[in-house]
Amino acid sequence: MKSYTYLTLAAMLISWAAGLGGHALLSIPLYGSVAGGDTQMVAFWSAPFMLLAWGLFILLPEKWILKVYRKRSRWGFVLFTTGYALLTFTLLIGWIFLQSGNFWIVYADAAVIGGVFGLAFRLLVRWSEKHYRRPSSIY
Repeated sequence: MKSYTYLTLAAMLISWAAGLGGHALLSIPLYGSVAGGDTQMVAFWSAPFMLLAWGLFILLPEKWILKVYRKRSRWGFVLFTTGYALLTFTLLIGWIFLQSGNFWIVYADAAVIGGVFGLAFRLLVRWSEKHYRRPSSIY
C-alpha cells in the first residue's frame, strides 16, 4: 500500500469505524442503548457521505493535503484533519443538523473521524515507507 489513493482510503475506513464506535459508545450514556442513538442509521447514511467526502475533499486536493502533511508536526496534522473534517461535514450535510438540539453529537462524530484519519494516515505512510524498498509515491 504505497499510493495516496490507497493510503487515504484505508485511513478513511479506519476513521469511519472509529467514528461509528465513538457514536455507539456515546449513545449508551445519552440514550440508554446503542440503538437509542440511531447508530444503525448513522452507519448506513454515513457510508455514502464518507465516500463522497473522500472523493471531493481528500482525493481532489491531493497536492494541498500532502503539502500540509509535510509542513506540520504529527499533532498539527491531526488538528488540521480534525478541523478539515468538521468543515467538510458542515458543507456536505452538517448544516441540516445545526437546527436540531443534538447537533453536537454528529459534530463529535465528525471530529473523531477527522482526528483518527490524521493519525491513521500518518501511521500508514510511515508503515508503507518502512515496508517498501522503493520510495513512497505520495512524495
